[in-house]
Amino acid sequence: MSEATTPINKSPGRVFYWVERIGNKIPNPFLLFVYLILVLMLATALFSWLDVAVKNPATGELIKVNNLMSVAGMQWIFPNIIP
Repeated sequence: MSEATTPINKSPGRVFYWVERIGNKIPNPFLLFVYLILVLMLATALFSWLDVAVKNPATGELIKVNNLMSVAGMQWIFPNIIP
């Protein structure tokens, strides 16, 4: 007869070990915020270049994407960064 295999250890310590490993790989929260802003700026540039627009269901008005990487976008970002 073959020897019975031991069940996989599902103790809370093992879960915390994996949470800690994943948490240590995540960058600083400030850098995450900066990275997300850069992704948002690149997305607005792409969608603006593709002339993406959505229709406001309440008014029926067509709203175009504003490129945040343009001069006008930068002039809007800096005064509105902190409300």
